[in-house]
Amino acid sequence: YRTVVESLHEGLFLQDAEGRIVASNRRAEEVLGLSATELTGRTSLDSRWQAVRADGTPLPNHDLPAARALATGEPQLDQLIGMAVPGGGLRWLTVNATPLKDRDGSLNGVVATFTDVSQQRAERDELRQLGKLFATAFSDAPTGMGLVGSDGRWQQVNRTLCDLLGYSEEELLGRTPQDITHPDDLAIGPPLLQETLAGKRERYEIQKRYVHADGHAIWAQLSCSLVRDDDGTPLHLIAHITDITERLELQERLQTLADRDSLTGLFNRRRFEEELENQLARSARFGDRAALAMIDLDGFKRVNDTRGHAAGDEVLRSTAQALSLRIRATDTLARLGGDEFAVILLGVDEGQAGALATSLAEAVRNAPGNAAVTASVGVTAITGADTADRALARADAAMYAAKRDARR
Repeated sequence: YRTVVESLHEGLFLQDAEGRIVASNRRAEEVLGLSATELTGRTSLDSRWQAVRADGTPLPNHDLPAARALATGEPQLDQLIGMAVPGGGLRWLTVNATPLKDRDGSLNGVVATFTDVSQQRAERDELRQLGKLFATAFSDAPTGMGLVGSDGRWQQVNRTLCDLLGYSEEELLGRTPQDITHPDDLAIGPPLLQETLAGKRERYEIQKRYVHADGHAIWAQLSCSLVRDDDGTPLHLIAHITDITERLELQERLQTLADRDSLTGLFNRRRFEEELENQLARSARFGDRAALAMIDLDGFKRVNDTRGHAAGDEVLRSTAQALSLRIRATDTLARLGGDEFAVILLGVDEGQAGALATSLAEAVRNAPGNAAVTASVGVTAITGADTADRALARADAAMYAAKRDARR
């Protein structure tokens, strides 16, 4: 019997009817930091016991579980107390005190068992503190944050997300992320969401549009990370949502400045040469037919000299609009600089390209405000064997040849 008691992972001591400890096991001595000699003879009311309740308030000795079991004759089960130990500090114990009674019901003593849960409590306190920190960080985060459950619905949202989308917390919790997604972006997220909730990926990041409560679209950077329980089972997703509408608009403006002619809105020389390089690569790989047309305005200098640069700018804008209306959706039009324009004509041979060149010259001549201006157009076929410089030089030469022929 003694061997069984000594093998217990719980501390155990036996008190007689007067509350004196008459026996203890080694685990009790280890937990309390006292020898068997120091324990033997102590009662629950001994002033050397110093204890606190679970909330940290002092626990009077007469309320210790063993003392209450002796006083009431009733078991005291799963009582959490903090017990001061030699050397300072507390040991958190879960205590069970059971009265021992004779056959006639008279109280004969009490047996108390206790488990050291200090480590578990420390871990629980740490988790609780981390939980508070997370709650604060979640609530006060400068980016929109939300928890998305396995059913795809919002479980929790923070104030920033509510402000970003224009909904109250109650309104968002009554919706799913899909409910407020822009119709054109509805197909983007669900496959990634399902893969993540199924544990096939840990996170994903996309750009998508949400619909604000007042109806306007918001571009957002969405980052979702999977949260698992201790067993590795997916619980929910943490979604971080940042408004990138202004950033994308700025990028678009910068891209426009980089790619577009500020006066006409057409591609500029840099972007046109990039598109020409791409077409040459397609022609080399797939044998696509294409032609390059160079367009130069005749009489433009006279407009600038006699009517001023504002009138000249209006001629350039009118020419750009007329050419844009005449080319096909597959063609690429640019203003290369000054009064010079260029077009990549897709899927045409030289004969078709010549007909299109005549059409372009006619469009310039008939453009509103262009009565004093005509156009010379030079066309050359381009192949995969070409370089951009060679193709541009041939088209340029053809254009000047057309200009000379027009003067004869």
